[in-house]
Amino acid sequence: MGWTYSYTSKSIGFVLIVFFSSQLIFHGRLYGIEWLLAAFLICFFVFYNIQAFQNRWRDYSEKKVISRIFWGSLSIRIAVMLILLVISYSTWNMFYYVGAMDEMKYYRIASEAAEIFRTSGISPAYSHILETYLFEISDTGFCTFQAFLFVLFGYSPILFKLIYCVIGSYTVVRVYKLSLMLFEQPVARLSAILFMLFPIAWFFSAVIMKETTMVFLIVESIYLTVKLQKSYKTSTLFKLLFFIIVIFFFRSAISILLIMGAAFSMIMHVKKKHLIVNILVTVFLLGGYLYFLQSTGKAEKYYKQYTETDEFVEQRLITGSKVNPYTSVVNAPLYFSVSFFAPFPSYVAVPVSFGRDIPHDEYYYHVAGCMVWVILAFFSIVGLYHAIRFRRQELAPIWIFILGYQLVLLRSILFTSVRFTYPIKPFLFMMAAYGVYKLKSKKWFTLYLVAAFIMIIGWNYVRLKGRGV
Repeated sequence: MGWTYSYTSKSIGFVLIVFFSSQLIFHGRLYGIEWLLAAFLICFFVFYNIQAFQNRWRDYSEKKVISRIFWGSLSIRIAVMLILLVISYSTWNMFYYVGAMDEMKYYRIASEAAEIFRTSGISPAYSHILETYLFEISDTGFCTFQAFLFVLFGYSPILFKLIYCVIGSYTVVRVYKLSLMLFEQPVARLSAILFMLFPIAWFFSAVIMKETTMVFLIVESIYLTVKLQKSYKTSTLFKLLFFIIVIFFFRSAISILLIMGAAFSMIMHVKKKHLIVNILVTVFLLGGYLYFLQSTGKAEKYYKQYTETDEFVEQRLITGSKVNPYTSVVNAPLYFSVSFFAPFPSYVAVPVSFGRDIPHDEYYYHVAGCMVWVILAFFSIVGLYHAIRFRRQELAPIWIFILGYQLVLLRSILFTSVRFTYPIKPFLFMMAAYGVYKLKSKKWFTLYLVAAFIMIIGWNYVRLKGRGV
């Protein structure tokens, strides 16, 4: 059956109820009406088109579906990019700042490295990036990639936003291809539609930040892991190791999680006649990765960083409690139970944190995306349950990454961050599409929306009170 009119109407009605109720509960404390109206229109566009695209593409050939996915994704991303350019230029008189301060930093460091590359070569250029990030190589990947683009194409921010829109659109196609290897055609098609219409993916495709490139690398790594499970090819094995190592230069924790997930998936997917091959593949992956870690000269540091985290967590709690005193209850069972559905839409106006003198920050852009996620999170839980309960071996690369990454977010207290939760979303939307087709009783969705309403209102109340407003 897939996504139905009932789901569409309930989702749009839910958004309306949340915003109207918030007006009564938080009267005078909300963002400007233009931001909330934009959020509602985006949510309406998303939920209406989930059903529209699903029905329209039902009888399309695979080739035509792929074409529609790519060009549809690219059209939406370019439209969002143009809107953000207007906001950015009219507000700050620049083309690369929409509340995300790191965008300016990436642009500056990469442009400096590109100039050094032109005059002195690649080694001094990378050394500059490495020194800027205090010799932490796990932060240097995006600026290095961006610097190469600067060398090749110049320094136009608009051109690079277009490049990232193309990368983001291609990633949606890869999500479809990955889903097609694991599920039936309708589920794969819905997976791509959900990710294509995810507002937060539009945002990161239209700004000069590392998330779009990093998510592409993650999707490609898991795609190769599944491909390796299905047929052993040396080229696939080397590609997988290469992609996972490259991700290390973007975010080391994800890279380590992917290599462990790939190894565990190979062991789980054991058949007697393939046992020796599985073991050899696993040994090669782990051995090659450990060799890479040793070559960095910081293997011990990374081991301590990801095993001795108590001090980091304590510091995060202290820092967080200065902004929001309710952070102190982060380990409470209720907080833990709702963390999977975060980040929640934050639409109450609070003082800008950390002394940033700007008229609005990233929260303003993510209201619609977080609202869409909270609604679809229900189906992700249903899909994840069926994946682990009935298809745990075949779907191991997906659910292992989801659960592993969620534990990382919980441990580091980053599960309320839109940016840090984004890398897991393509796979959660795959589970959501699977869950839509597996859900037998629609009444559970209605009951969930009641709980989601309480979570969203509660989150904004906590945020408002935590900031002392």
